[in-house]
Amino acid sequence: MSGTSFSGPAVAGVVALMLERNPGLSNADAQTDPASWGPGELERRLEASATPLAPGSVTVTHRTGEPLVETRGADAIGHGWVFANDAVTAAG
Repeated sequence: MSGTSFSGPAVAGVVALMLERNPGLSNADAQTDPASWGPGELERRLEASATPLAPGSVTVTHRTGEPLVETRGADAIGHGWVFANDAVTAAG
């Protein structure tokens, strides 16, 4: 329920919802901006909508209803947790 194997398809689904919400964005907006070599507009909006997750541990509720401790190391990468409603709102 965590890691890139889980998050990759989940974030792809969120991006599809963002593209549906704002037809002015496109798949090209998710790619590197050739003018700046930075992220495209869609990626910037997705990253800005993420909830930061500081290094350390947080207790979440597992799908079974039991508490689960998730740990994020100081060397972790990424922008935090993506919540679909926040990302879709950020899409405009």
